[in-house]
Amino acid sequence: MNIKLHKILFFLIVAFAGFQVVNAQDYLGFPYGGTAPTTSTIPGNSIIIECENFDSTDAAGTDNGANYSDNASTPPAGVVGTYNDKSAGNIGNSAFRVNNTDADISDFTDAVTGMPVTAISNGQGQEYQMYTVTIAQDGNYTMTLNYATGGTNKRQQLFLRNISDLSTVHTFLNTDILPATGNSFTFMDFTSPTDGTADLLAGTYVLQSRVVVNGPNYNHIQITTNSVLSNDDIDDSSVVLNNPVKDILTISGLDANVETVAVFDLLGKQVLNEQIQQNTSSSFSLDMNTLDSGLYIVRFQDNEGNGFVRKVIKE
Repeated sequence: MNIKLHKILFFLIVAFAGFQVVNAQDYLGFPYGGTAPTTSTIPGNSIIIECENFDSTDAAGTDNGANYSDNASTPPAGVVGTYNDKSAGNIGNSAFRVNNTDADISDFTDAVTGMPVTAISNGQGQEYQMYTVTIAQDGNYTMTLNYATGGTNKRQQLFLRNISDLSTVHTFLNTDILPATGNSFTFMDFTSPTDGTADLLAGTYVLQSRVVVNGPNYNHIQITTNSVLSNDDIDDSSVVLNNPVKDILTISGLDANVETVAVFDLLGKQVLNEQIQQNTSSSFSLDMNTLDSGLYIVRFQDNEGNGFVRKVIKE
C-alpha cells in the first residue's frame, strides 16, 4: 500500500504541476548528519529527534535565521534558512555546533535521569528550528516534546510543514501551557491532549519547533507510531467511484470491514473524514461540495488500521 500511495502522489504531482499556481519557496535545508529521521513502521515504537540537530544548509547566508521575520509563525515566501535566533553568537555553554550556528545550545545533567543532555536553550519568543523528517508509512502518529523549565505559562509550537512550500500539514502543539518541571535541568515530556496525535500520509516533511514564551530548554521531540495503514485484510477489488466528482462522491463495492473514509489534499492535509455505518450497504456517499477543485487522495480504513487509497479529481 505504501508503494501504491507513493506512485499515486508522484504521478499526480508530475502530471498536474503545470496547472497549479502556488506561492512556492525553495527550502534549502537538509538533515543534520545527512539522513532524515524516519518514523518506525511498527506500532508502539518511537523515534527521537534531538532539538540541537536542526537542519543544515550549504547555501551562503541562509544558515542563520536572521533572514526570517522575527514575528512570523510561518516562514515567508523566499525564506530558505533553517533556524531563527535573535541573539548574536551561541550564548549557551555547549561547544556543539558552536562554529557554524548562532543558535543557543547548552549542556545539562538531567535531574531525573542523571544523564547528560544537550538542548536548545536561552530561547526568545519567535525563535525556531527546522527539521527534515520522513513519515515512513501512512498512519496515526503522536508527537511529544521533552523540555525543562522552572517558569510558568510557557508555550512552544510544533508545526509539521510541507517540504515544497512550508504550508502547515498539522499543528501538534500550539496553545497548550507547558507545566513547570521545577527548574531548567529537570526534563519531562509533554503531549498536547487535543492536537498531539494526527493521521499522516507517508512522505518527507519539515518539522518546525517555535518558541512562543521565553525560557524553557528543549531536549528532544519524540514521534510515536500508533498505527500504520495496510491493505492486507481489506478487499478493494470491487470498489467503484464516480470520478471526476462534481459535488458528491459515490462509492460502491466497499468491503464490510471499512469503517472510515478520509480525504487528503496533495500536501497531506486531511480535509474530510466520515464514519461508515457497517452492515447497512456496500455503497457510501461523501459530500465534497465544500472542497476546492483539484486532486485528492481518498483513504478507506477499518478499525485495525488496514486500508487502501484511491485518487479523485474534484471539478
